[in-house]
Amino acid sequence: EVTVGNEAYSVRDWGIGGVSFDTTPDARLTVGDKIQLVLKFRFLHGTITIQQPAQVVRTARRGIAAVFSPLPVDTRRQFDRVLDSLHTESFLKSQAA
Repeated sequence: EVTVGNEAYSVRDWGIGGVSFDTTPDARLTVGDKIQLVLKFRFLHGTITIQQPAQVVRTARRGIAAVFSPLPVDTRRQFDRVLDSLHTESFLKSQAA
């Protein structure tokens, strides 16, 4: 999930460069807006929370795409932890099948 202000939204897609997420039609975000994102990644072992500034690059009736501002080293490490956790959980699920 991603939170902007006090509103939480479902993530459609994300990568090291940015994120796209579902919104309500009244989200009031426009191209060029600078926003502070809080991304929460939930795993079996807990939740990884990343705060990251971004800029809105695309809007639609029910969605936003935002590009991250340059990632500080600590934030990059947090994203690496997210990717490691995704791979670990995927591996564990494949072994249980």
